[in-house]
Amino acid sequence: MNITQAKKKYLPLLKIKQLLILQNFATLQLKNSRRIHANQEIALQWHEKDGVHFARRVHQLVRHYQVFRQLLDEKRGGMCTSRTLLSDEITCNATRAWLLSQKVGEVTPKKFQAALNEIILPDLGIRRKSPLCLRTARRWLIALGWHLTVLQKGVYMDGHEHPDVVKYRQEEFLLKMAEYEWRMVHYEGPELQRIPPTLHPGEKEVITEFHDESSFHALEYKASIWSNHPSKEIQRPSVFDADGKITRHAQKVIFPGANGDDWWDTKQLLVQIREAISIFEDAHPGCQALFIFDQSSTHASLGPDALRAWDMNRSDGGKQRRQRDTVIPQSNPDSQSCGQAQTMSLLDGRPKGLQ
Repeated sequence: MNITQAKKKYLPLLKIKQLLILQNFATLQLKNSRRIHANQEIALQWHEKDGVHFARRVHQLVRHYQVFRQLLDEKRGGMCTSRTLLSDEITCNATRAWLLSQKVGEVTPKKFQAALNEIILPDLGIRRKSPLCLRTARRWLIALGWHLTVLQKGVYMDGHEHPDVVKYRQEEFLLKMAEYEWRMVHYEGPELQRIPPTLHPGEKEVITEFHDESSFHALEYKASIWSNHPSKEIQRPSVFDADGKITRHAQKVIFPGANGDDWWDTKQLLVQIREAISIFEDAHPGCQALFIFDQSSTHASLGPDALRAWDMNRSDGGKQRRQRDTVIPQSNPDSQSCGQAQTMSLLDGRPKGLQ
């Protein structure tokens, strides 16, 4: 029997390997290789180490085939003909249906074991003398395509030392903060004695208020979960917390997502800031708030009435947003037009274009 015939008869892999070894041995014999050398050569091809024991097994296989004209019987491995409950299509489908009905991250071998013994198998009319053990439940999970997936946490990359950030901090931020620092309260000495600022007539004390956001995901308390999609990113519900650091009343908590709240945007930020300003005026009467935001797209976005060239057509009229009138700034290259009124609409009411 050759290799092709063995594969057509669906022989166990062990028998096919024995035929390959015999074929290799016969090839080496045709090349005038001695028996011991041929056994060692095959052992080196099939074994990672020196393969002394493997060479002896090759010699035993060859001698057995030469004498009895049949392959050596092996009691290890062979073709598995046993069937389990999972081999039944109805049981397999019912098990898959239960797994898919569970929430993401809630499937565990212990919970799956309890469901098999108490829900799935009894509903199918299957009664066992002994319940399925935890190891069987874990093997069934793996057989059904579920794997223990390690949850990757988000990595925050600190960009405080990037060249553009350092330049902005040294040339703009610190200089701007120095203009307000002398109007702020200072705390000096080991006892942090409060030193109020010396204000000129008409000036107010400045109090800094820092705005920050935080995003929290579900399942962050778990290091790993059982999932049937180990290669895909686990979609986890998120909780977004925008904290104005004023009082707890200025804090906004949203649940963004496909079926949840809208993501944090400028409109929600403006509502929060108006509320924070009202709270600040009640908590610090006669003072001026200095709000400090981080560099996010929401904080850098333009207002709803801002002048934007992207919203204008090349020609007058047409479908474009009607923008408010303005005054030409002093930084305009044409010094003669600086400070003059600039209308953004024609006399007939049509919005102006870029040209």
